[in-house]
Amino acid sequence: MSDKLEFRPVRPEDCDGIARLFSRLWSWEYPKDYWRQKFFDNPAGPPMSHLALTADGGEIVGCMGGVPLRYRLNGTEGIGTLIVDVGVLPEYRKQRRTYWGVYKPTEADQYNRQTALVQAVATPAAEIIALKMMHFDPLCHAPVYKRRITVRAMIPRRLREKLRPASKAGPTGKWMAAKYLRKAQSLCERHQFTIAESSELDDRFDRLWSQADDQWPISLIRDSAFLKWRFHDHPTRKYIVWIALRGGDLAGYCVTDTLRRDGVARGRISDLLVLPDAPEVAEALLYHAMSYLCGGGADIIVGWFLPRRYWEPLLTKIGLRYRGDDRQIILRLFTAESIRPVIFDPENWYYTGADTDQI
Repeated sequence: MSDKLEFRPVRPEDCDGIARLFSRLWSWEYPKDYWRQKFFDNPAGPPMSHLALTADGGEIVGCMGGVPLRYRLNGTEGIGTLIVDVGVLPEYRKQRRTYWGVYKPTEADQYNRQTALVQAVATPAAEIIALKMMHFDPLCHAPVYKRRITVRAMIPRRLREKLRPASKAGPTGKWMAAKYLRKAQSLCERHQFTIAESSELDDRFDRLWSQADDQWPISLIRDSAFLKWRFHDHPTRKYIVWIALRGGDLAGYCVTDTLRRDGVARGRISDLLVLPDAPEVAEALLYHAMSYLCGGGADIIVGWFLPRRYWEPLLTKIGLRYRGDDRQIILRLFTAESIRPVIFDPENWYYTGADTDQI
């Protein structure tokens, strides 16, 4: 282990080394193309990310990833930063300067870019560090809504990890897929719209966003540029965008994918946006998404939604329920300090998990 370290901003040529770093830290890995797309193809701008490297060999031993995202903040647009992919190799964690060497310049970038806020989804241990040392404040513990589909989803994780996740639906999955599809079709027929997979994210999504952007005080800006970067062009995950069409116009969309890890296939509802006056579209899209995920072999279906007062009645109706699992959302404000009371009310957030690959 080298005691001499250097610190600098992340560069495109670092993506292979970042992939090696996180493959050592996590029980899974993403290739260099994932990091290149995440950090350098972002329509919101270049990353606010810094690295710790050994001075002798240039090995990456620590990283703090700051991904800029465009937010709608109480009627105005602002840049926020999502702090993700933070890690230091175990043998360098006792050197206090390793962590601060990647954190402090990332913090300086946020000041220089006039960042409105910094958001992170933290484990309990990371949350304690961030609140005590990095001036974060807790927003809330956002609920994860779930529906178990197969018996495998009920097996304890330590046993389930020894199994290979199924790639096809069994009899239960097929039956539930047909059940949910009938419900979606009934809503479509009753309210005269159709649901289809979208292979192109065009200006219809911009128009949808412009009609829905003032529905919530705080939300990610979900225009076509964001959706292409976040979902359509993702190099390692197969996100599918389902659209609801009424008279040729886009009335809403829903994004799904399936994550096969730890011996279970998680069907994820990653994003959902509909016209403010079309709750029946949201319901039909959710039923359709659940049908597709069950038919694709999902053992469990998960979604991550705020505000609870809006989502919980609908999610409970379609069969997704909160069962005590949640994710800790923490924030630090910069230029958005003037609207602190608005931002720190979780009922003001439109949040669907669209900002993360991890649920």
